[in-house]
Amino acid sequence: MTRPLRTAVTILVAFLAAPLAAQQPTLDRHFLSSDEFFVAPESLSGAFDRVAVARQVIGPTAQRRGEAQFLIVASGAGYEAAQLVWTRYYWHSRPAALDDIALGARVFCLNRTEDDVYRAPRGRDEALHEGWWSTVVSDLSDVSRQEVRADTRRLNIDCLRVNAATAPSDAPAAASATYDAHFLAADEYFIAPGERSWTWDRVAVARLLAGPTATSRGRAQFLVVGPSAGYGLGERVWTQHYWRSRAATTEDAVVGKRVFCLGVSANAVYRAPRDRGEALNAGWWTLTITDVSNLARQEVQCGIYRLNANCLRVER
Repeated sequence: MTRPLRTAVTILVAFLAAPLAAQQPTLDRHFLSSDEFFVAPESLSGAFDRVAVARQVIGPTAQRRGEAQFLIVASGAGYEAAQLVWTRYYWHSRPAALDDIALGARVFCLNRTEDDVYRAPRGRDEALHEGWWSTVVSDLSDVSRQEVRADTRRLNIDCLRVNAATAPSDAPAAASATYDAHFLAADEYFIAPGERSWTWDRVAVARLLAGPTATSRGRAQFLVVGPSAGYGLGERVWTQHYWRSRAATTEDAVVGKRVFCLGVSANAVYRAPRDRGEALNAGWWTLTITDVSNLARQEVQCGIYRLNANCLRVER
């Protein structure tokens, strides 16, 4: 073969190989490529929202009010693989770094567990066929062992992805926390959308983000970590109805005292939380002590409700 012919053959082989090389994307540690998105038919708002893996076909346009077209490559959120869909709800993601792990952070995770802990995919097949979902980080107490919690779910930090456009969070960063007898931290508050009544009202557990200012009319901003009272997990709310609390003592058990109690009972008597998961997710309520005649057996009465004295919290 002459030299010019060998050169031409080499160029032809390189040309034919180029499209094949272009079809081999670089995958990150979760076996997803940089041109793959998470998509959903609706906005992400709850503690567990399913998403699908997709590739963008047509970018967002003004005519379609920000919608873009995607080819679904991994089923999820009601979409099937190979389906072409239009949606304005899509997220370009990346594996999370430690600086991304904060209370209230919106994350994505593979729907696969091991020993009741969600884990990262171990191959491309799992990344595409096990399904992905989105949630909000609500507890960092186990970050020292590489875990966070979202609602009642335990997630290994290595499995988490975040929106690639996410800015550093202003929420409390990852750090081990110290909890009291009710598995609540000293900087966690009870909040509600309105003033407490004299019967009973639900309250949510929240972290303070911004204190009241001269222009906020007494309202402070909070990050909800224990959903209740109409507030969702990870929601950021402004309210003037908030209370910093502590575990009650025997001296606090007096008629007319406003208390907080977990919404879980055993043998018709409301009890204290048994772990951090209950403390955040079982729901708290506030009510007024009406009878202490059974305090000797560690019970008080709030209207028709019997409460174990060890479940009570009072305002600081």
